[in-house]
Amino acid sequence: MAQQVQVYIKWLMVHLVLLLLIETLISLVTFQSYYVLTPILIWLLLASPIKFLHPEGFRLWKLLAVLGTFLGLLCLSWLFSI
Repeated sequence: MAQQVQVYIKWLMVHLVLLLLIETLISLVTFQSYYVLTPILIWLLLASPIKFLHPEGFRLWKLLAVLGTFLGLLCLSWLFSI
């Protein structure tokens, strides 16, 4: 049972990461503050706890968290430069 829950959480995180990547790309294209701030806040909330999903830690999750935070900060810097 615990194994099934862990697999479900992994797939949920994969879909969430894909949605956030799509939303971040949309925010880069549209430059609208609503579309920019939403993925930034979610990425920053996700970046810290994402490495604790698995006892050994996932390098992919850490990489995605760092990439997402970088994209979010890039969007934020573009927002303030406009």
